[in-house]
Amino acid sequence: MERTTTLYFFGKLGLLSPHLQIVSVFFGSTCLGLALACFWMMHLYFTACNFSTLEYCEKRDDPDYINYFNVGILRNFQEVFGSFREIPYWFVPLHSPSFRKRDGKTFPLNIKYVKAD
Repeated sequence: MERTTTLYFFGKLGLLSPHLQIVSVFFGSTCLGLALACFWMMHLYFTACNFSTLEYCEKRDDPDYINYFNVGILRNFQEVFGSFREIPYWFVPLHSPSFRKRDGKTFPLNIKYVKAD
């Protein structure tokens, strides 16, 4: 450790050393990649359960909370992204044909929790 400190302060292992820059960029990229991976996995979970971030934060401690809009993992993903035939629309900011058919006011409900009139 003493030798590294001496080399650092006397210029052989300076702050602008390529080795130090590579290690710092690698460390920063790894931290950013891990943070984004955790964020992505959390939002995949939200999509699978048909939660918004606000619903998750408010309702996760309530044992009596029932998510009426959770219609199953596959249908939840199709509600958010569209059908699997529309995969090219998932990666560009365009409305898919199935999205254009919906009115944005009505959503499918889980029939297990809906009372029959």
